[in-house]
Amino acid sequence: MSLEPIKNIFKPDIVGGVVDSPHELLHVFDFPTDVLSEIQELVTAIITKGIGPAKAEINASKVNFINLLETLRKTKVIELERDPDLFTILEGILIKEISKVLDIRKFKGIEFPVNVRVVHPVAPDGYLLGANPTDLFHCDPWAGEPDDIINVLLYLYCSPKSSRVQFINVSPMHYKAIKEHKGSYRSIQHFLSELPLVNLSAKSGQVLVFNSFLPHATKRGIDDIRISIDFRLRKSDPYKTEDSKWLRKKIPWSKYWFLPTTDFSTYQEKYSYEIKTLRSLGDPKPIHLRRKA
Repeated sequence: MSLEPIKNIFKPDIVGGVVDSPHELLHVFDFPTDVLSEIQELVTAIITKGIGPAKAEINASKVNFINLLETLRKTKVIELERDPDLFTILEGILIKEISKVLDIRKFKGIEFPVNVRVVHPVAPDGYLLGANPTDLFHCDPWAGEPDDIINVLLYLYCSPKSSRVQFINVSPMHYKAIKEHKGSYRSIQHFLSELPLVNLSAKSGQVLVFNSFLPHATKRGIDDIRISIDFRLRKSDPYKTEDSKWLRKKIPWSKYWFLPTTDFSTYQEKYSYEIKTLRSLGDPKPIHLRRKA
């Protein structure tokens, strides 16, 4: 089976310019410094608000991204509550910026809310014992994600001692076995361990866009955290799905919304726009699905 390069999802003449291609299934570019700073400031607010009053060391009136890093380095794991309004604003910034590089017309859906992750140098207790820890090489569809997705990851903070994502250097002769795998992450590690890695550095502000069937894994850092954002774009209609997948507890496909074509300042604006768009299509089922999610 031949590879399915992602060059065609980028704007013409972008690849080879501001976009590097360490692999046919992986392209890399950088966010401008001012945009990165804007997102860091917003994510500071998201984390500060989201980890709640139990973390009294973080004071919303004083915290900035630098001292947030200092505080997070003292933690082993955090649980983050998601403020829907802040995540709506974050989504708008991300879409605006990636649209300068990606041909956004190729996509119909986006994961919402996006994932804001603080990755520690040591995995949480018991995490690595599961069937599908992301420290193992994996492809998201193996765990139940749609197979039409493109992954996007932004390093908000990544030092030489931070965790980063590493990729398998897949060749056409191995791609079929990878794409057709149906088991757990753990059950295919012996096969993947024989394959070489993509040569790729990591740094703050770097954006990785990759085919969902390019195996990737978290490589834990030495003694520093990583803060990153990741999300998935869908090529097909996110509402063309089975009820069982939409409403299930683990990896529900209800997290996929239409890719918005306008900015929103609140979650309610986003939700109302989604319902309005669904009504215009004349099919009541997707409206029912969204309201049940």
